[in-house]
Amino acid sequence: MYKELIFNLKEKRLEAKMSQKYLSRLSGISQSYISKLEQGLKSPTLRTVNRLAYILDINPLELFK
Repeated sequence: MYKELIFNLKEKRLEAKMSQKYLSRLSGISQSYISKLEQGLKSPTLRTVNRLAYILDINPLELFK
C-alpha cells in the first residue's frame, strides 16, 4: 500500500508541476518530510495524506491507486 503512495505522491506532484519545496510551502509539511515520503522512508498519517491531496486537488484515494 505504501509503495503505491510513494509512487503516486511523486507522480501527482509532478503532474501538478510542483517542486517538493513549493508543495511544502503550500501544505505546511516540511520539504524533508515530503522527500522522505517519496523515498519510502516515512509513513504518512491520514491527516498528512488528506492535506497533500487537498493541495494537489485530488481525492486522497488517488494517492493509493
